[in-house]
Amino acid sequence: MLSRVEGRFYEQAGWESVSCRLCPHHCSIAPSRSGACGVRTNRGGNLYLDLYGRLSHREPVYSDDLPLYHFKPGESWLQVGSRGCTMRCPFCNTWKHSQVAGSLAPPVSPEQIVEQAVAGRLSGISFGVNEPVHLHEFVYDTFVAAKQAGLHTHMATSGLWSEAPIREMAPVLDAVTVGLKGLNESFYQAELGGELPTVLEAITLLHALDVHLELTWLVIPGCTDKQGEAVALMDFLSRLGTAPPIILVPYEPSFTWSNEGNAATLEHLKAFRAHFKDYGNSVYEAHEDSAENNTRCMKCGRTLVRRGMARLVITSVPHTGRPKSECPTCGTPVPYRI
Repeated sequence: MLSRVEGRFYEQAGWESVSCRLCPHHCSIAPSRSGACGVRTNRGGNLYLDLYGRLSHREPVYSDDLPLYHFKPGESWLQVGSRGCTMRCPFCNTWKHSQVAGSLAPPVSPEQIVEQAVAGRLSGISFGVNEPVHLHEFVYDTFVAAKQAGLHTHMATSGLWSEAPIREMAPVLDAVTVGLKGLNESFYQAELGGELPTVLEAITLLHALDVHLELTWLVIPGCTDKQGEAVALMDFLSRLGTAPPIILVPYEPSFTWSNEGNAATLEHLKAFRAHFKDYGNSVYEAHEDSAENNTRCMKCGRTLVRRGMARLVITSVPHTGRPKSECPTCGTPVPYRI
């Protein structure tokens, strides 16, 4: 079984160094060294993905857990994760997968992952937990096999992703959740090791390529919960020409910020959510199972998807006499893909 394959999207340079082009870091990698992600290594002047098929996480989850609220709500997915990340968020809550050398299972093939999803009668395969962008070759091969088996595909990413690999991935990518940590460029550079303009460019390109798009927003009290941040996000989305769901995620001290700052309470999320009162019914609170997280018709307000306790009960209303893609009350197209 392969555990190492030659990577794509890199250029050879002098003295056997290589320049990786998967993300905007454009790491210049010397022989026997790895890039910022920690898993793409220069071996003899060629760039290799060392973790092809090496996973640290495989688990069936619901759509909301990905998170994915407007694409096949209530369905179950096989969530897959590995090691490494292109960013260094000090509050990462999956740092045991993304930031340190956690344990990895023996390599599996894309076909084996697809077989597990099919055997479990799951709707699709999602790469998340850690950043999947730097696992490009394995993600792409798995998605090709998934589409051949009639499964849906999803990625949860920070959006630190270059144009060429996005364009290659898009034809086999049904849905993507991009995690925004505010719209402050200095915060991205100083604290996260990322580049905000590239993230916004990736979001714009994914939308243009007709990949179903959803956004998460990390609510950090005193940092990303200010009204100006909400205004900036609304302005960006208005220029994008679409209204993707926004899932507000509460900040919880973790990783190197484990003893720094205050956790975001339910009150923090609700106060920040109030800034989006003109955005329609497409703002949600992660891990919240109240009626406020139900999906409603954009025209008449009828509940279309009801989220129950602990996300274990997710039901759609009957569509007797109408297609499932329409509100059963007024006939308006539903705001989600079924």
